[in-house]
Order: sequence, then structure tokens, then C-alpha cells
Amino acid sequence: MGVFCDQDPAAIEELVKNGIIDMIQLHGQESEEMVRQLRRLAPVIRAFRIRSVLDLEAARKTRADMVLLDAGAGEGKTFDWSLTAGFDRPYILAGGLTPENVRIAAALQPWGLDVSSGIETRGRKDPGKMQAFMEAAGCRRIPAPKREMVRQDGIGWARFLLLAASTATGNRRDRKGDSRK
Repeated sequence: MGVFCDQDPAAIEELVKNGIIDMIQLHGQESEEMVRQLRRLAPVIRAFRIRSVLDLEAARKTRADMVLLDAGAGEGKTFDWSLTAGFDRPYILAGGLTPENVRIAAALQPWGLDVSSGIETRGRKDPGKMQAFMEAAGCRRIPAPKREMVRQDGIGWARFLLLAASTATGNRRDRKGDSRK
């Protein structure tokens, strides 16, 4: 997966066509036209900073394959999760997730959970916090990730945890009737 903020679409296209990435995550002010064009190449996740119901309405309308609802830009803070009540499309919940609040987050039934700083100690992924996070999310036993997933920067671990959390909480919703195609 490639994560981009206001990147030139031609550069993203080159990465997909060269097999370097197979998913696109957008965190900037990309237009819906750009989302539509990129979806022809690979699945697109579009991040939205949630401050009000108006932000959720924009997330509801996007043509992206999946939305990521976040409080901001890596600040480790949550937004008002009560705003997601009645949100009618699958989403990934991000921002401020920790072993202490993940049970509440999972009860919202997001498609997945995106955790980063909430499982770190002094800026590095902490295996004990990862285990605590997964247990609090409802995973009884966590399979060890493949060796190639374990990288010094922790990105592989974060992706592993996101996928494990979405599977463990049983929140993979299908998109029957999805009109965003």
C-alpha cells in the first residue's frame, strides 16, 4: 500500500503499474475525479478528518473503495466517535486508538482499526502493547506475522494488526448495492 498526501496522480500510477504498490491510501485534498481515476488502477482508501457530521457526509459520498475516519494527522487523538452513529458505509477507524480504548472502538463496528502511536513506547512498536491491543479488541490468540511483515519502522506490524483486528471483530461488511463504482 502506498500512502499519499496531494501527490501527482501520474507518480501514483507509475508505482501501481510497476507493481510496487497494490493499494492506494489518500490523506490530502484529492478530488473525487482523481479518486475515480485511481480506482481504475487499484483499490483506494480515502482518509477524512472528522470534526463534525459534515465531514462524515463527505466521507459517505466519496467514490473511494473504503474510507478512513481520523481525528487528524498522526496526533494520537480521537474524534467524537458518537458522530459515527448511523454512518452507513464500511470504514476504518483511526486516531488515538490504544489498548485502553480499543474495546469501545470495536463496539462501533468499524470494518477495521488503524493503530500506530497507541502501540508504541518511545516511538517504536511495543510487542507488549500490540498484544494488549489485540486482546482488548477481542482476539484470543494472535498468529505470528510472517517474517517479511516485521520491519524496523513498524509499518508491517501496523498493517498486520489492522487486518487481524478487522477479522477478529467480525466486521467485514459486504458492499451490496454500492453505487460508488
